[in-house]
Amino acid sequence: MYNLIISKLKQNQIEEAENIAIKLFNKDKNNHKINYLLGQINFKNKKYKYAERFYKKAILLNKHNERYFLSLGNLYLQLENFNKSILFFKKAILINKKFAIAINNIAYAYSKQGRYKETIKNLLLALDIEKNNHYCMYNLGNAYKEIDELDNANKYYDKALRLQPQNKHYLFNKSFVLLKKRNYKKAWQLYENRIGIKNNESKIYKIIKNKIFLNKELNDGDKLAIIPEQGIGDEIL
Repeated sequence: MYNLIISKLKQNQIEEAENIAIKLFNKDKNNHKINYLLGQINFKNKKYKYAERFYKKAILLNKHNERYFLSLGNLYLQLENFNKSILFFKKAILINKKFAIAINNIAYAYSKQGRYKETIKNLLLALDIEKNNHYCMYNLGNAYKEIDELDNANKYYDKALRLQPQNKHYLFNKSFVLLKKRNYKKAWQLYENRIGIKNNESKIYKIIKNKIFLNKELNDGDKLAIIPEQGIGDEIL
């Protein structure tokens, strides 16, 4: 029955999974697997207080399953309680020192706090465990970009792109690094690749493209302004 619940969750059949899990829970309220699965179900339903309660009960019943601690850490990460999320990710790693997902997630929590040195340290550890993890490579690029280590940022974006050459987010973020490195033509090619998924170009996009990148070279003293457009990600650095 556990596998059936997991299968339903993977198929996004949340209500069916919940009905089965509740029946099993009513038969045995101290089953750590059912408590954990009910935590997962409530997390997917964004019922975070219930999810927290079931995760904690699962941990109380079985303190040796790193995934229980990981899931509770993810819940606190979702709630932007970064200190608590870090605490539970660390507990997961104590159980399994090679638990790359927890190491990656603790790095993400550190990045949300602006603690980029710790972010980088943990991402390098995760990448040492999973050497072809392009998400870790991309996140390393982002972390190095935040502390203006542009060569390292570019290196890890390139590594991620070797594994995911068409990933729009990877291309887009690499464009910011190239802009800072004053490689404007290449930067705009990558930025344009990202914006190309939109149905219509904005007016300001056309102005910047035509006036700055196609018709003139920037002098050494020239600077690019940050120009917000419609939302997160729609800006030129």
